[in-house]
Amino acid sequence: MSVNNPLKSCCVKKEVFYASLEEKFSSIQSYEKSFYYCQIEYEVAPNKIFNSKTRQLLENIFHKVLSMHLLADKDLFTIDGNKFLILSFLQDEKKVMDIINHLAISVYNKFKDNIYINYSYIRYPFETADYSEVPYLLERKKTTYQINDSLKYTFSQEDEDESFFNKNENDLFEAIHTLLQRLKLHDKYLLKHSLAVAQCVIYFSQELSLPKIGQKNLIIASLIHDVGYLNLNFDRENTGKLTPEEWMQIKCHPYIATNIILPPFPVFNDCLDIIKDHHEYIDGSGYPLGKKSTDISIYSQVLSISDTYTAVREDRPHRRALRFDEIIDIFIKSAGIKWNENLVTMFLATIADTEFRHKINDPNFDAITQFIDNIIQY
Repeated sequence: MSVNNPLKSCCVKKEVFYASLEEKFSSIQSYEKSFYYCQIEYEVAPNKIFNSKTRQLLENIFHKVLSMHLLADKDLFTIDGNKFLILSFLQDEKKVMDIINHLAISVYNKFKDNIYINYSYIRYPFETADYSEVPYLLERKKTTYQINDSLKYTFSQEDEDESFFNKNENDLFEAIHTLLQRLKLHDKYLLKHSLAVAQCVIYFSQELSLPKIGQKNLIIASLIHDVGYLNLNFDRENTGKLTPEEWMQIKCHPYIATNIILPPFPVFNDCLDIIKDHHEYIDGSGYPLGKKSTDISIYSQVLSISDTYTAVREDRPHRRALRFDEIIDIFIKSAGIKWNENLVTMFLATIADTEFRHKINDPNFDAITQFIDNIIQY
């Protein structure tokens, strides 16, 4: 950073800040990599004196800490005098937390409880692909820093206004039921598809003789694997070609599910990794992280295979349902590329059985009903 105080040189009106966002993210290149926006602000405790000398000392602390972490003045904007937005394309969440921790602890060491720090950060475009929503989301996620509990490497969102269910809910059945109801309200196709995938997973995992606890986690994951779509705000029934922004949002839905919607609810902890990787492929061509080979568990691959099979045999606005021979061709061509070759071979042998296919295609979802009824003892 330059030797000038960035808190003065970068103090701008909100209109200038928004114009900068628009300039940065108006091109398709802005979707190639994800990064973090970070907002930090200070507040004076009630009934505490805050004079020009105190302000200067505080600004010196901000200048010293931020100059250690940011590359240039343009990486920082000051809004309303006490609010700072970092736009340095930080791609490492740990780096973001290091900045917040360092700054908050430095302020506390100087001012104790007389001044406290609020912070928030979001990952773009995973949490929003619309730059105009950034200031709103940062304000909504604002949290007061607790000096006795430095931030750990974890990502979660608390949304008290739009919470899907009570955060103290520990009943697995009720949690699943509530999410499925939310899916139904958001998009009836999503609910139907999720139930169909779960039906396929139940029978396929039994054929594979997976461990009982593994089957349970996999089935639960299959029921809620698409909840990340709940945070997307475009019409998935649109028959037209997806825009780059819409495609990026779709690619973010496993991340949204496992890092925003589900983490506050411990009942789903054992399912997160399965859901997170259900669009990853062993050749590295999947999303959202491009994982490869053994980094993708057999459970995620079973979910992915079942998800694909269910999707391609359904009519959609942009394409017809595929014939059985076309579906077989897709899996043969994807063996050893998208999914483990032996796993694909097992699946093809399984769906070759007409009775098995009838079970999977059964719209009554009897296997799901039985699973839900016995979910605690499963």
